[in-house]
Amino acid sequence: MNKKTIGLLAMVPVVSAGGIQLKSCKDDFSPDYASLFVEMNGKKYGAVSGGMKLTSDRSWPLAQVEVYKDGDQFFVSPKASELGLVFDAMIGNVTVSAKSEHTYDGYFVQGAKFDSTTSRVETRATETLGEQESVDVVTIHNRDGESMDIKKMRVGNTTEQTCLTGCEIRTFWSWAQPHPGKNVMAPVDIPVISVSKLAAFSHGATVSYDRELKLLLIKPTVTSD
Repeated sequence: MNKKTIGLLAMVPVVSAGGIQLKSCKDDFSPDYASLFVEMNGKKYGAVSGGMKLTSDRSWPLAQVEVYKDGDQFFVSPKASELGLVFDAMIGNVTVSAKSEHTYDGYFVQGAKFDSTTSRVETRATETLGEQESVDVVTIHNRDGESMDIKKMRVGNTTEQTCLTGCEIRTFWSWAQPHPGKNVMAPVDIPVISVSKLAAFSHGATVSYDRELKLLLIKPTVTSD
């Protein structure tokens, strides 16, 4: 979404075969809080977060990840916890537990045999007395031994972030708070990383997103541990 083309109207005209229709910016309102699933050998497993040790024959709360939408492009947050879960699913670094549910076959957590994601915070002084920059660094590793750094920076106590490496700042329709107690829908700049970029780095994962069900489905490059 080009920042320069965003207006203040939530409805924009779209020309179709049946005449002029209204397309709501809500179509791309972000983020969606989506369930994450992997599909392996024709079976679907839902993500469980929090480092839990799965046991069979039990239902678990499904983890959710932030999915940002811009037309037919999709993005996820560069936050280490969510990015690690998504990328581990892409490279098949997961441990699954079978549990027959109505629409899926069990659950998965991140695998313990391969450490695909590391994170750290770098702090450094600026030229302004008493002010510091904080750089969040997340490094992901694929199974071919390649690494990718994702770095975003914040200065002082501000909430504004700058992407330095691996991610990008894009503008999405989201909730904004112009002053305490007031929430409005507005274009907001958010650091994200492209799902297709992550899939390419995984060397083979395929990803689809169901807008209606809010479901991110990944077919990984290899089977689980």
